[in-house]
Amino acid sequence: IYLLSLFTFGDTFISFIRFISDNLLPYTPRVLIVIPFVLILVYLGFKKTSTLYKFSLICGFLSVAVVVFFFLSTFKDFEFKNIYIYDLPRFNTVVSQSVFYFKSLVIPSLLLGVFARQENIEKGVLLGGLSLGLLALAITVLNSVLLFGIRFSGALEYPYSMAGSTVTFGNLFTRLDGFLYFVYSATCIIKCTVGIFVIKKSRSV
Repeated sequence: IYLLSLFTFGDTFISFIRFISDNLLPYTPRVLIVIPFVLILVYLGFKKTSTLYKFSLICGFLSVAVVVFFFLSTFKDFEFKNIYIYDLPRFNTVVSQSVFYFKSLVIPSLLLGVFARQENIEKGVLLGGLSLGLLALAITVLNSVLLFGIRFSGALEYPYSMAGSTVTFGNLFTRLDGFLYFVYSATCIIKCTVGIFVIKKSRSV
């Protein structure tokens, strides 16, 4: 459990700092990005789990609204032929993509299962939450593929962020990437905080 929690925490923490540094604050020293993120995690880590539930609920509704908004806003630019697979991808590409989803999706889902067991959350609630989360993730992946195609979106490091930057209203380009940054930040905060609570609960048993 410790290794599961530490891996999820570390991988999420590093990914978040890299993402913000590369996309939002490229000229800012990373230590200045790390400090506020750590302070948020420390604050939530010393609060009760009910605080995490409330934070997750609010962020969940907002994230769903953002995902649906960007999907509908980019719908006019979709190329539905992009979802067809004309030739099999290279083995190396499949492996690299599989590793990414395993460490970013499968392992955190297992950690969430541990957290749910510790908090006596019913299996139906857990499965329902996971299903909604997977559906939202599927929409973001589909959004990127329909815009950029499988190969190009797979080559991009942050395809969904790039998809958000294509949103237009008429002849005007509007930078609405900040909403996507919010979604990513909220999910990273929640994943890290769940890892903290699992470690704390395990040590108290």
